[in-house]
Amino acid sequence: MRVLNKLKQILNLYILKKKRNVTTVGKCKIDIRSTFEGYNKIGKNCIITNCKIGYASYISENTSIENVDVGRFCSIGKNLQIIKGRHPSKEFVSTQPLFFSISNNLGISYVREQKFLEHILMKNLRLVCQ
Repeated sequence: MRVLNKLKQILNLYILKKKRNVTTVGKCKIDIRSTFEGYNKIGKNCIITNCKIGYASYISENTSIENVDVGRFCSIGKNLQIIKGRHPSKEFVSTQPLFFSISNNLGISYVREQKFLEHILMKNLRLVCQ
């Protein structure tokens, strides 16, 4: 099974770089569920998980995106993180984190302990490009 997965990774990387004209700058991680329309550029230290990247779009360095559809001719800036987030729409009256989170993003929080797990970390990255 490991040999088959490794062959899939090699084939996917070949298709990305040669057939679709996808350029990677430095190290980046792209899982095999991600698709590219072509003529894309991926900056160094990017993590792309289960995404669709449109024609002639690029992603700048140090960016992590998961479960995102990027349109055609888009420019994604550096140091951006788009990850799975959750909103407690059934448990709380508001989705404003200051009612359930101690992260203090706005400089204020109405709780002293975390009431709701608001972020899910990215897992299972399968393809490493260089």
